Amino acid sequence: MTKYIERFLSVDEKVLYFINSLRKYKILNIFMIFFTYIASTSGVAIIVSVLFLTKIPMLRHLCFRLSIAIIIAAWFVKIIKHFLHRIRPYVKFTTLNTKKIGIDKYSFPSGHTTTAFSMATTACFIFPQFSVFFILAASLVGLSRIYLGVHFPSDILGGAMIGISVAHIINFIILHY
Repeated sequence: MTKYIERFLSVDEKVLYFINSLRKYKILNIFMIFFTYIASTSGVAIIVSVLFLTKIPMLRHLCFRLSIAIIIAAWFVKIIKHFLHRIRPYVKFTTLNTKKIGIDKYSFPSGHTTTAFSMATTACFIFPQFSVFFILAASLVGLSRIYLGVHFPSDILGGAMIGISVAHIINFIILHY
């Protein structure tokens, strides 16, 4: 079992270094920083507020569901980080080219990615015709966190799984109760 874990972590680190090596392309810096900020506390507050202020019933309903998904997903992230204490990649590897945007002490799971995928999945339930756009945006948030050197790829996968799971559970509860 240890052999498989070591192999997984080795691949995790190689993917991290490859994606982070793309920081030499300056145009990507602006793009990736933008996607990181979308899933920050401020970015999410702006998105949810704009949806609420539209006074369009379907968007207000989405706002309500997004708020529930974000709060529950954030709760799971805090609990997991409290117990796992995975250090951030830039602490472990000082050679990474980092931009420390929106970070707390621990790395797993990615809170930005969890938020992005809980929002995207929730939005997919209400506006399925835009699912590709929502999932692509959430994926770019996760990719931006690796690109900026603040998360390992496995942090992103964990965050995505939590976000998607929370959104599915909330959707199930809303539809059946």
